[in-house]
Amino acid sequence: PNAICFNALIHACARADDTDRAAHRPDHMVKHRVQPTVTSYSTIIDRLSKSGDVSGARQLLTRMTESGVDADVIAYNKVLGACSGTGNVEAAQALFNQMR
Repeated sequence: PNAICFNALIHACARADDTDRAAHRPDHMVKHRVQPTVTSYSTIIDRLSKSGDVSGARQLLTRMTESGVDADVIAYNKVLGACSGTGNVEAAQALFNQMR
């Protein structure tokens, strides 16, 4: 399998609201010697954000950048949207400061 196959699986899990399974796919990718992509992480971040899991979305964003994958504007916007949707102004400000 390659990143495209894994990303399709992540997308399917996310659309089926199977956040747990989607969230574990980057680990499976690494086990198969496939580097998770910005799309891999952003899809999971989107699902976590839509489910109101701000903490999980922020943690995955951190994991993404720590693994060497540069977060894009989509990933940041998804987490900021989750922060605003849950009224978590402090987390949104912290993320904004991190983006600078």
